[in-house]
Order: sequence, then structure tokens, then C-alpha cells
Amino acid sequence: MIALAIVVLVLCFGPARRWWQQRRARREWLERQQTWQAEYEAANPVGEPVIDLEVAEFRQWLSGLALPCVALTPDPARALGPVGCHLGVPAFLPPGETWPEDGDGVPMEFLVQIDFAALPPLPDYPASGVLLLFVGQTDSHGVDFDDPRASSIHARWFARPDEGRVATTQPPAPEPVSPFSSVAREVGVALAAGSLEAMEPDYSDWRIVQRLEGQLRRPGIERIEDIYNDEARMPPLRHHIGGHPVFVQQDVRYPGHCDDYDRVLLRLTSDDHVIWGDVGEANVLITPTDLRACNFSRLAFTWDCS
Repeated sequence: MIALAIVVLVLCFGPARRWWQQRRARREWLERQQTWQAEYEAANPVGEPVIDLEVAEFRQWLSGLALPCVALTPDPARALGPVGCHLGVPAFLPPGETWPEDGDGVPMEFLVQIDFAALPPLPDYPASGVLLLFVGQTDSHGVDFDDPRASSIHARWFARPDEGRVATTQPPAPEPVSPFSSVAREVGVALAAGSLEAMEPDYSDWRIVQRLEGQLRRPGIERIEDIYNDEARMPPLRHHIGGHPVFVQQDVRYPGHCDDYDRVLLRLTSDDHVIWGDVGEANVLITPTDLRACNFSRLAFTWDCS
């Protein structure tokens, strides 16, 4: 009888233990939800209803944030050269110039060539010259998710596109990590510039979050939310220069942290040629002062995905 009791106890103990763990996990989750709800309601009092004037002012304010941008469309049929825009190798470098390496001595991944003369004129951006961008070959592609200014990104700037540069292939790395498809990484993909257009920030922009801070439970706030969440103004899935960054989760900038990095040197979405994690978005940002001075030594690089 004792042996039978032990067997029954052993058989019952596992399910009972799992039931108790699930019950405790559920209780802890409910407690966290209640805490979050209390903090949210305290930070967002009900307040006065939103009036028509506020809706109109928000719409005007959002429109005033629009910046000109140029879309970059992959054009695999076009040949690559030391001028023009393209993804992936070759990187056109002066003969004998060394390939950039990260802090561990690993060759960086060549990301893109931007030929500003091939773009419509963008305010604050160079009218000519060629920029090459390289990123780290790590699982995160060199990104510092806490501070994008500390990411592993390197720029080579050529004020004159005819500086005798020659095609240079990607050096081998011990454990190569690339966001590119095999074709884009081995032979590159040309990028065709579109026409100049205006782009408003999307819902994740830190300035929208800051403007609505503390107001999220006001009656009628959905009238304002409907403006910045309108699908008709959502940025399309594409590569672009200028305009605003596009994030999958949330803006990496906030007051006092990278909030002066408000010019997009490059946004790369995920497509057939390049992919960021789980179909994410990558952004290379720069301050207006550095951009006007063609100082590409203080870039912020980040990407995120769902």
C-alpha cells in the first residue's frame, strides 16, 4: 500500500505543480496589468473634451513637420559604377585604400553608395559628391540598440565622384553576417532615384508622443489619433533619402536623446534585396548641422523589426 501511495503521489505531483505555477504566473500577470493601468490612468487624467480648434491645430502642426524626400527604387538591370546609387558591392575605393574594419578588426559590410548628383535637389543635403556607408558584421549588423550614435557605422565621403576610384569586393570575414540577399551581396543592386515629394512623420515620431503626453484619456482624443494613424498617410515600404525615419516599434529618439538627429541620410526597408531581422526597417540619421557641413563622422544607425 505504501508503494502504491508513493506512485500515486508521484503521478499527481507533476500536474499539480504545473497547475500551481500557471496559477501563480496568471496572478502575477494580472497584478502587473493592474499596476500598469493605475499608472496609465494617473499619468493621463480624463480632462476636458478635445475641441475642434485643437484638432485643426494638430493637423496643421503635423503638416508643418513635413520634409522633402526622394525614394530609391531597386533597378537590378542597371550596371553599377563609381557614380549612381546602389546597394551592396562593389565599393568603389581609391587604389590601395584599406577596407574599413570594426573595433574587433572584422571587415565591415558595405551597405550603400549614395550619389547626390543623381538625386533631385534636397535642402541641406549635398548637391554632388558620393557617400559610401559600411556597417558592422555582427548579428545586430553593428547596431547599438541603447544608443544608435554608438553603432558600428562608417562613412567614406568623396566630394568629387571622379577621384580615380575602382571596384573593390567585400573582404572575407570569419563569420559573415549580412542583411543582403546573396545576389545583392555578390554583385550589388542599382537604385533609381524618384522625384521630390513631401513626407510627414508617422505615428511613432517622438514629437507626436510628446505632444499628446498626458492626454490619452481625454474625451474625443481619438479624433487626433485618427489623423496620425490614417492609413492614407502611412509611409510606403521603400528605401528613401530625406523625409522622416520609419520605425516598426518605436522612435529611438526622445527629448535629450538623439532628438537633434532629425535628418534621414538613408532609410532602408526590407525587400527582395535586403532584410532587417523579421522584415524590419533600418535608418541612418544625421543632424542638420553635420549634414550641411558634409560631416559624416557622427551618424546614428538603428534598425528594428516586429
